Amino acid sequence: MSCSKRSSVNTFVKNFLTSDKMILKTISIIKHTSKIKIQNEVKKLETITTIEKLLNEIDFSSEKVPMNDVDKLTKLLSLLKKGELNTHEIALVKEITNY
Repeated sequence: MSCSKRSSVNTFVKNFLTSDKMILKTISIIKHTSKIKIQNEVKKLETITTIEKLLNEIDFSSEKVPMNDVDKLTKLLSLLKKGELNTHEIALVKEITNY
């Protein structure tokens, strides 16, 4: 095999191995990103359940719920929770009031 052909083959093999490693690295990144997204969605579902339970304690026929006021709704839910809302709960309250 001539030197130029050997060089072409070596370049091809090197590029193939590099692209193979890149594919594995890429799939690993996609997998990690997907796991993080799933964990975040699970946390959001847990937060939704918590806020939903608090809202179910309200008698909507006798209580006016401030659905468009983040601060008032946060305060109401904090009172029902008997403690401060965490960052996930506050984010959900903001999402609710912007819906």
